[in-house]
Amino acid sequence: TVISPGLAVITASAGDIVSEPCIVTVTEPIVHVESITLNETELNLTVGEEPSILTATNIPENATDKTLVWNSSNENVVTVEDGILTVVGVGSSNISATADGVESNICVVNVSEL
Repeated sequence: TVISPGLAVITASAGDIVSEPCIVTVTEPIVHVESITLNETELNLTVGEEPSILTATNIPENATDKTLVWNSSNENVVTVEDGILTVVGVGSSNISATADGVESNICVVNVSEL
């Protein structure tokens, strides 16, 4: 019967005879990301503006691998790293994040001159 994660060595014996050990490793179950939600769906920024920050929420919160990969559809307009948006030029770009094969909603970022 599995009680908790860890390592167990199991042997059986009958009188003076002892079986070879059987090593059993029990791991935590893998919890997959079901959805990712960005805190913004549209941002209007200007050239020269300080970097903006997007946050992503993984559902469920206890997902095993919540590592986010950020994406900008147009890096000539906005780049994104760890949710930090840096304005590069005028235009529009779709920002999203992916974790565990699940893609977030999109945040449309529109950049204009001052």
